[in-house]
Amino acid sequence: MGCSMRDFWMVACLCLLCCSAPAADSLDSTTTASPHWISALSPDSQPVELARSFSAEAPIQQASLKFAADFCFATVVINETEVLEVAPFVQLQTLDVTNAVQRGANRLRVRMREGNQLSGVALTLEVRYADGTSTTMASDSSWSVGRVDSMEEQHQPLLDDRGAVAPELWGIGRRDISLSAFENYEQWQQSKGEVADKNRPKFWIAPGFEITELRVAHPDEGSWIAMAFDDQGRLTVSREDVGLLRMTIAEDKKSVSRVEKIDVPLEECRGLAYDGATLYANANNSKGLFRLKIDDEGKPQELEKLREFLGGVGHGRNDISVVRNSAGNVSIQSIHGDSVELPTDVTADYTSPLRETKLLPPKKEGALVNVYLNGTQVETRIVHAGLRNPYGIHSNGIASFTFDADNEHDMGTPWYRPTRILHLFPGGDSGYREVTGQLPPRFHDQPDYSPPLFDIGRSSPTSIMFGDQLKFPICLQRALFALDWTYGRVIAVHLFPRGGTYRVGAETFLQGRPLNLTDIAAGPDGAMYLITGGRKTQSILYRVTSQNQSHAEPATSQTMHEQLCRRSSCVRLTKYGFTSNIPNDLPEAKLAEDYNPTQRYRRLLQLDSVFGAELHRVVHNSHPTLGNSGIVALSKARTRHPKYTTEALQFIFEDDFSSRRLSSQFIWLRIANLCLETSRDEVLAQRDRLIPQVVAAWKALDSRPFSVAPEGTSVELRRRLAYLLGELGADELPALAGPVLLASGVQEDQLAGLLALRNQKTGWTVELRKQQFATINSIPLMIGGAGLPPLEKWLREESIKTLSDAEKAELGELLLPKLPTPEPLPPPRPLVKKWTPDDLAGLHGNEGPKGDVERGRLLFKEALCARCHRVGLRGAAVGPDLTHVSRRFSRKDVLESVLFPSKSVAENYRLEAITTLAGQVHTGRIIPEGDYRSENIRLSIDPLDASQVVEIDKQDIDQHAPSPASPMPSGLLDTLTIEEVRDLLAFLESGGAGSR
Repeated sequence: MGCSMRDFWMVACLCLLCCSAPAADSLDSTTTASPHWISALSPDSQPVELARSFSAEAPIQQASLKFAADFCFATVVINETEVLEVAPFVQLQTLDVTNAVQRGANRLRVRMREGNQLSGVALTLEVRYADGTSTTMASDSSWSVGRVDSMEEQHQPLLDDRGAVAPELWGIGRRDISLSAFENYEQWQQSKGEVADKNRPKFWIAPGFEITELRVAHPDEGSWIAMAFDDQGRLTVSREDVGLLRMTIAEDKKSVSRVEKIDVPLEECRGLAYDGATLYANANNSKGLFRLKIDDEGKPQELEKLREFLGGVGHGRNDISVVRNSAGNVSIQSIHGDSVELPTDVTADYTSPLRETKLLPPKKEGALVNVYLNGTQVETRIVHAGLRNPYGIHSNGIASFTFDADNEHDMGTPWYRPTRILHLFPGGDSGYREVTGQLPPRFHDQPDYSPPLFDIGRSSPTSIMFGDQLKFPICLQRALFALDWTYGRVIAVHLFPRGGTYRVGAETFLQGRPLNLTDIAAGPDGAMYLITGGRKTQSILYRVTSQNQSHAEPATSQTMHEQLCRRSSCVRLTKYGFTSNIPNDLPEAKLAEDYNPTQRYRRLLQLDSVFGAELHRVVHNSHPTLGNSGIVALSKARTRHPKYTTEALQFIFEDDFSSRRLSSQFIWLRIANLCLETSRDEVLAQRDRLIPQVVAAWKALDSRPFSVAPEGTSVELRRRLAYLLGELGADELPALAGPVLLASGVQEDQLAGLLALRNQKTGWTVELRKQQFATINSIPLMIGGAGLPPLEKWLREESIKTLSDAEKAELGELLLPKLPTPEPLPPPRPLVKKWTPDDLAGLHGNEGPKGDVERGRLLFKEALCARCHRVGLRGAAVGPDLTHVSRRFSRKDVLESVLFPSKSVAENYRLEAITTLAGQVHTGRIIPEGDYRSENIRLSIDPLDASQVVEIDKQDIDQHAPSPASPMPSGLLDTLTIEEVRDLLAFLESGGAGSR
């Protein structure tokens, strides 16, 4: 390669600086720190530890960690607490680590294991203080490095600082893609009919860019859904009903100078793409892919249907992309939603023969279909399936991508999957299926599905486009722009090649209200063009330009690192899936083979072709390159054939499940569940062998930090362990799931616990039964989609079936669908004294009596602290968790924060002050419950009285801002004696030890 490994690293990291900002000092209270990729390798490949000390001399209000690791396993340790563990090939992680940071001296460490020459980590830790200041520490060359198991001088590895992380990957100076409670799911309604004239769009756009309105659709021009520029720079736009429009942009680029109606009998063209003068159109309601030309007079010529696609039209025939190969042959990538029938008359199907859709009764699914045109021949190939409603399709020259829809019916449940950016590699199965409403639900994310690339969250995906033809800054030329129809957003998705897949960062580039975006295109002038429309709404054409022309030239070269990553991402189609041409001499090759979920999926496809070719033939010895024993067992279980599943079941009996890596544990669980589906009686006959393994894995999670692998998190693993224990009827389940899942402050945990426990008849106590039905009764207070009400009804009915007559009598009205009533307020305590800091000064020191912890526990409730705060397992999670407050606050700090609650309020616990268009002002806490699509905001205006609620229509809100006032009432200590204040402090300092 002509360079040393050190030179390779120096060049490789330069690619991350395409939009770089100067690196900030690692401790900086005024600017956002820019982390560096740092690494170290020990001479004998043993684990290494990167470390940095810091001091926090003020009361700590909040601490937030951002962490990324490439090509290694890494664990982040703050003081003596392991807070995060990541596997290779996971995305950037953000975590609240407030409880791990302490007042005074702190030690931050990162342990790296099983790395190679490409391994690197990046980190920022932001600490916010009670006085409003903050400090950010970032990974850089000042960190120390050592061996985890030895500190002998001769074995000390050297730190390697590889330069700053790209700001767009870390989100520095970018607006994130999170949605607030004020975002209106129904904002598109403001673009309909007469209402549209009263609701002109309001925009936020990234600094340095300008948006111009070019044309508002006339009443006879319909609603617009797709567009493409022809070879003369004219814009062809499809109508939602029938036909096309051709627009000529004025020379000054501020308007449309001419509009021509193209009378062509194509209904609802959701995809348009030009190849020279030839236009290809995916006409959804005409149920086919068409080819035509439009002459200079606007007359359609040579209209031809290339391929019919049968099925419905809701999640239908969506976007297309034209690809011309080196031989001059054209192929059209056509992406479909799950209303379209998967074609059976195909030349090739690259997906696995063991896919669920092929072995079980067919379910509806979307797919990427390639239509190849070779002279007069038309060939159709299924490239990627298991999609829901992917609207857009585009390629960066290496791979194709889409923005797929969620199943909004499942919103709020642990089996919900958000909208996602998907890497559509050949042979992939993304696991999406139709909404059936059937219960028990289907868990869509499984280790034998092709891994998703990046979660966007709540949105309604429409078109996507790479920015390589835009005169934008280079980092945005390399970005994938994704449109969100519901919330009116253009999201810039930044992709950094990494071992055949990508590391991803995302930012909000543009947002408007209303702005129901349907398509995006790059004009011949290098500007971004956007159209709105759909559902018969008012359509508008916009032009977005960069005001910084010095950065607007297209990128003309690639760095060495990007070239290597591009090579590692290339694939070649085969009968069953694809092979990669990753050169064996690249240092990432071995790690990619061992831990990369994309590479693992490739091996699984190869195995599936072996086991799927002849289901009645047992293959005893798989080829060594096809994968480890777990992957072989997974492929056997995927056959859903009893003879193979018996062998797969033997694997999970012999495997030490509890000590495995997180990825392997998800594979183990998948094999067990597939065996249950295929040979339930055989599995249940072995429950005495299985249950101890699953319980051991559950208990092992108690000593494990929050862990993330490409297949899921340790939190998700626990939920699925509970589900398997429920299927096995484990007596241990109620005692395990009650305190951890049902008592969790996270509704997905609660629902997972209820699902697992619904058929459980043994292992119960009266208190656990009460907890079960109290949690069921709280489901209407959760936030979710249309699936929550029927889920509540089903869970109640299923759970009641497991009750004995004695249990029914004991539970009484708790079995009825009644909302939980707030616990009544205790009798008011008499005023003792309006305490001042000087009055309580005697409690500041650590000398003398420590106070009565048990009495303090009672006072925590009587003084109404438990209404909002949690200590240990007691109290609510409305306000900050106080379990470890004594680490971050001195006694004096705690007392002052109670005496003067509005002096310092953490951002995520502030009240919201809302001013309506009528001039009314309401202040309170937003209540996150009910249907997520609601157009109303619900405010709790009294923290001590849950019935005091104000409901406000989002369309009536003029402005809103966080309130400086604390939700905690002042004077809470005024009803306590000095001794009682001391006891309350003792309870807080105990961290709720022993509380239940």
